[in-house]
Amino acid sequence: MGRHRVVGLIVLGLIAATLLLGCVLLFPRWLYPSLSAAELNSAKLVGMQRLDAVTDRLELQNDARTTLL
Repeated sequence: MGRHRVVGLIVLGLIAATLLLGCVLLFPRWLYPSLSAAELNSAKLVGMQRLDAVTDRLELQNDARTTLL
């Protein structure tokens, strides 16, 4: 195997790893950003309603991860 081919495979592996990390960490948060305290306050959510809203958003992010992977 030539040196250029080895370097090409390493670069390809790094690109694949970056895309995988993007799918797991970045894309779901970008698609479904977490609700801020200001958003929760403006919706006047308290107690279980507030917890349910946060949990629902986290579930959306997790579903997006599952789909992307």
